[in-house]
Amino acid sequence: MGLDITCFIETRESHFKSNWTCKAEYHLSRDTELFGYMANGILIDDRSKFSNRGVPSDVSSVVEQAYILYVDDDYANCDHSVPTTKALDSVAEGKSFWWNNERTIITHPDYFSASWLTVKELEQILSVKQNYDLEVIINIMQSINRIRVFKASRLIFWFDR
Repeated sequence: MGLDITCFIETRESHFKSNWTCKAEYHLSRDTELFGYMANGILIDDRSKFSNRGVPSDVSSVVEQAYILYVDDDYANCDHSVPTTKALDSVAEGKSFWWNNERTIITHPDYFSASWLTVKELEQILSVKQNYDLEVIINIMQSINRIRVFKASRLIFWFDR
């Protein structure tokens, strides 16, 4: 059993300052050393220059739906729902946190060290750790950034227990 990572590339259009759109989901090959450069808490010796930022509050709905679970006793057996007791336990154990003030949504308890990085930050990682998957992601993000309508791109990711 190895460490898995879930990644999404998001963009923001220049005329919508706060609306991010998911452009791609990418599955990186397992490379624990690379993951250690991307986020703290993955390796014993933290190599990451970037603190874990969490999943941004302005994340696209696609990414949000992948990251959260609804607290709902009536639909607790659905893929994206969890009963109240399990949600409370996950939060108390520090495996999840409340995603909204109403306490009806939690972060998935199997996900940890969530963060996001810009293409410039990913390039810094690539300069010390070669990885073909990372090169592909950087090339995609650079291509997106060259399109005039897009103001920004970011890679959002988390690890799976």
